[in-house]
Amino acid sequence: MSSTTDQSQRLSHLAIVDASGADTESFLQGQFCNDLSALTPPSSQLTGYCSPKGRLLAAPLLQRLTDELFRLVLPVDLLESLLPRLRMFVMRADVTFAHREDLAAVAIFDATDALFQSAGLDVPTLALETRSSGDASVVKINDSERERWLMVLPESAAPADNTVETHAETWRLHDIRAGIPSIVAATSESFVPQMMNFAEVDGLSFTKGCYPGQEIVARTQYLGKLKKHMQRFVAAAGVVPQPGDTLGEAGSADAGDVVDAVRRADGGVELLAVVRIERDAKAALPLAGGSATPASLPYAPPGPAADSKAG
Repeated sequence: MSSTTDQSQRLSHLAIVDASGADTESFLQGQFCNDLSALTPPSSQLTGYCSPKGRLLAAPLLQRLTDELFRLVLPVDLLESLLPRLRMFVMRADVTFAHREDLAAVAIFDATDALFQSAGLDVPTLALETRSSGDASVVKINDSERERWLMVLPESAAPADNTVETHAETWRLHDIRAGIPSIVAATSESFVPQMMNFAEVDGLSFTKGCYPGQEIVARTQYLGKLKKHMQRFVAAAGVVPQPGDTLGEAGSADAGDVVDAVRRADGGVELLAVVRIERDAKAALPLAGGSATPASLPYAPPGPAADSKAG
């Protein structure tokens, strides 16, 4: 795995943070919106870190590698705000956060057993199934379109760092098609978890204990106050919007707030945007140089009928 191939691609837009110590489980359980106490090592889950107002500050992939070692994989541009915030609440708890700059995130597509064996790892076959060996770890990503895994390797074993932007866009495109939500610096504190379809991707628990913003998140769920959800859109051409951009007139019932967007190899654009639930399900979003029409997700996004239900 010393060179970049179609099967293994470095994802330099992602950072690795390890959290370790005797109190790590209880500390993270009190910070994140998913129930990590249900994780037995090695295993993974999507989760969210909310502000006291219930808005997502980050949406990391959380791996539990041992009883006391947890790994967060998240966008690099969140590190400057996220790590100091987490450390601020540690106080006397036995928890240490380390930005693992000696490790690299690597995308694995359509892999062979030999590719995993070279890293000393077995092949996970089920969604979010996880394997680890030393500093290396790998998790199977839930994607019905193409088999893919997220692997973490020592820098010395990772693919060469070239054409990184293309690799990141390929990975993000598959996340968009799978409806996997992402938070970057530009969208931090913009959405409550339900707006990002967190329950639909098993990233949110309504039965765990308290965490920052839990009261707002629960009220949104149980009182039927959810007005927006995340939807996928596609365009044959046009300018690629940036996360955090608003497509359409700001404040309009037909506007959409961009979660992520990438250009396909054929020049088209695909994106995830948070839109009002009551908007016309067939209505396009305006895009500079084009028009983005609604496209399917592998699950049904939350709607008005589901908002008043518990869990």
